[in-house]
Amino acid sequence: AGNTAHSAMSALVLDTTVPTVSIQPPTDAAVRRLPLTVDLADNLASVVGLGITEVDVNTAPDGSASGAWQRLSAGLLPAGRSTLQLDFAGLVGGARRLRGRTANGGEHPELVGEATVTVQVDQSSPALTDVTFTQSSPQVVDVAWIASDGRSGIVSARVEWLDGSAWRQLAGAAAASGAGRMNVDISSVPSGRQQVRLVVVDGAGNDSSAGGPVNGVAVDHTPPSVTG
Repeated sequence: AGNTAHSAMSALVLDTTVPTVSIQPPTDAAVRRLPLTVDLADNLASVVGLGITEVDVNTAPDGSASGAWQRLSAGLLPAGRSTLQLDFAGLVGGARRLRGRTANGGEHPELVGEATVTVQVDQSSPALTDVTFTQSSPQVVDVAWIASDGRSGIVSARVEWLDGSAWRQLAGAAAASGAGRMNVDISSVPSGRQQVRLVVVDGAGNDSSAGGPVNGVAVDHTPPSVTG
């Protein structure tokens, strides 16, 4: 009958190029959590996309790759710049190697781009000793302490009072390793025996606290009475 059949032709996309992975150098300061910025690229990303991006941390505490790799993040990311929130919970402090790996999005997922960077991890609370609370007047408490942190240093201190079940800040200031002192105005606190505490924070966001006197500090807003 002379009939002929034509099969539809589809374009064949062949992608054999390894994706490009770039990690923005993190801060030099020690961290316990890190917003990691990664840049991903592939010559055919707009056609076949990208494969899984994985971020791992090596357990070796010297910044090398001699330990085991521990997964921190995995998922599909678009080409371009993305920011991943990483948490180093459970890792002992020290230099850690981070590795970002992205697979090809085409028919060759075994083609993987990789980049590494080193970050300083600090999960340890500061050392806090010799804490004293001295009530110099009915409205003022003098707080003194000694604090230290070997990895990220002491950056701030604050004094809080217990309002029911919630701790509320009374005063705060920048601080450094070594001896510290703060004069705290307690005139905003209700009268009576009030529980207070000192909190010091290191550069990575770890904190340590110490409570005030067991029976609290005495707050008295009642003016003296005059008779005669």
